[in-house]
Amino acid sequence: MLSLFGIFAIVMFAIYTFRSANSNGRNGALWAVISLAVGIGLQWVIPLVAAMVVGVAYIASGSNIDTIEQDIMWPATVISFAGLGLSILGMWFVHWHVSQIPDEDPATASGPPPPPVFGDSLSFKAEEPREAAAQSKPEGADLPPNRD
Repeated sequence: MLSLFGIFAIVMFAIYTFRSANSNGRNGALWAVISLAVGIGLQWVIPLVAAMVVGVAYIASGSNIDTIEQDIMWPATVISFAGLGLSILGMWFVHWHVSQIPDEDPATASGPPPPPVFGDSLSFKAEEPREAAAQSKPEGADLPPNRD
């Protein structure tokens, strides 16, 4: 029953992670695979390795090989519940991360609009183009600077 609930949780989290990722502009298939990997890894792979380590520790401590199944029953149950809880928590964190709307990349983000240019809104059209009046140079402008 516990494994069935775990499989159901993995499938549902993968589906909702896929949908959330696609709706927020992320790669839905990649995040669904990440959610599946987190769920399977934390629910089956790590508890299996932990149960094997506990079994080897029981055998190395001198327990009888014939009764190892009864000896490891409670630690294996605790490990499987912990794996299920960590699996759901890990998949929830993946889904929570994917559900956040990503910030714009500062390099590609458009900055604020340019400041307004004053005077362009006035549209006085003269028939002849305006020319700047020629200004005379001040006296002594052609001389080199004084080096005293």
